[in-house]
Amino acid sequence: MAELIDLGPKAPEASSILRIDDAELLRGYGFDRGFWVCIDESRGEQSLALLGHAPDDAPHEGWRVERIDAGAAPDEKTEDAEALTRDERGYVYVFGSQYGSKAGPLQPRRAFIGRFHEPGFTATETPTVELFRRPFLLHRKINDALRSSGIALLPLGPNMQSRYIAKTMREGARKDATWRELLRFEDWPINLEGATYVGDDVFLLGLRFPTTADGHPLIVRVRGLGRWADAGGNDDAALEVELAAVLTGLGDRAYPVGVRDMTTHDGRLHVLAGAIGTERKPSAIEIDYAGYRRVDCVHVQTAMPGATGVAELQSETVHAFEGHPNIEGLEFDGRSEWVYVLDEDERLRLIVVGPEDSVG
Repeated sequence: MAELIDLGPKAPEASSILRIDDAELLRGYGFDRGFWVCIDESRGEQSLALLGHAPDDAPHEGWRVERIDAGAAPDEKTEDAEALTRDERGYVYVFGSQYGSKAGPLQPRRAFIGRFHEPGFTATETPTVELFRRPFLLHRKINDALRSSGIALLPLGPNMQSRYIAKTMREGARKDATWRELLRFEDWPINLEGATYVGDDVFLLGLRFPTTADGHPLIVRVRGLGRWADAGGNDDAALEVELAAVLTGLGDRAYPVGVRDMTTHDGRLHVLAGAIGTERKPSAIEIDYAGYRRVDCVHVQTAMPGATGVAELQSETVHAFEGHPNIEGLEFDGRSEWVYVLDEDERLRLIVVGPEDSVG
């Protein structure tokens, strides 16, 4: 059985994890392997930390966390960083959830995308993270793609509709916000929690909500995000959602399952899946969907989706985490082990799983 590693109450809560590829950066911090983690309760420019392992320690020992303050605060607030991935140019992308607080409404400050250049980081130099806040752009494009796909989605419950959609539209009208034009009464709230880069300026984004009507997780394929960021986040036409994929074999109508994190390894797509809600605090999801809390997390692998249309991806279990509903991130360490981060008790905990370990 893999060990649960507790980094203590002063360690930040992590919502995603991404392996560090830059060897110089690892050496500068005294790590033999390390990961970026993003912290959902911080502003975008303060949402990064380094999680690293000391070279002379056992695999389940010698871990520490270093917080990163990545540049001056922008004029507009951002928060709720939920996903990390890296492109072939060395840019690490940080995605806001595009969602809202537990009581609603959807919040523009969560509708951000950030990026930084990993080779520019050292133990003594911290480049500024570029932050692009374009409220409800991804919300609009993903909603349009899901609707045109013909996939039957989990019916929107009355509390989700009133608290997240109707309330947000009223707020937009009251403030005469430019983003109100990107919302529709029939929209689903988008909760983005997974991302992985697959080449040629194409990103796969995993949704915690919505799911299919049968409770299966959804993944969308987005092209042009790098070009959009190169243009300062001002070229909305550069972003195209060109595929909706259903991950089958997980969840059902009573107990829907959403994406918690994603990565790629050995040409396969690896997905951490779990409950669409949280046990900690009641919200519209907890009220509308009774099975939200009865799902433990599971790590599955599947084939990479194609370029266009609608895909159905069959999941194959890698590790099941019995008794762990709050795992937030997964990543391969580049050697032989998988590392998972847990969001429990306001502290950072890890599960490190080697080839001889089993979980659940």
